[in-house]
Amino acid sequence: MALCRLCVAAPVDLWVADIAAEPSAGDVATLSSAEQARAGRLRFQRDRWRYLAAHAGLRRILADYSGIAPEKLGEFINDSILRTLAGVPESGRPVFLKIVYHGPRAMEELAQYDPNLVVGILGGSAGTTHD
Repeated sequence: MALCRLCVAAPVDLWVADIAAEPSAGDVATLSSAEQARAGRLRFQRDRWRYLAAHAGLRRILADYSGIAPEKLGEFINDSILRTLAGVPESGRPVFLKIVYHGPRAMEELAQYDPNLVVGILGGSAGTTHD
């Protein structure tokens, strides 16, 4: 997948990704099994490729900025969430936390942190079977 960072004189970075071509096996390997399974349920091959390439591209961009390997981003995000919650008094903590699915281990880690916190998964209108 071609991923290009555009140099612009602005306070933001702009990235362009070609998601029409088949993503490499290495890019697909950075995605969770849930992301790969969801792509597999798409009807057309071009839609599967676009889904996989877009998600892999986003992981590569996040990895570039964070210095974290793409396949380790789920652990990094969980760690950030738990550190943030640790600094919030119990009376001010959220009751419901809705996040992107990073696999069963990551979800279990979040669910065990606070028994009063309900952890949900972002799934859009289609939902997921992981809630």
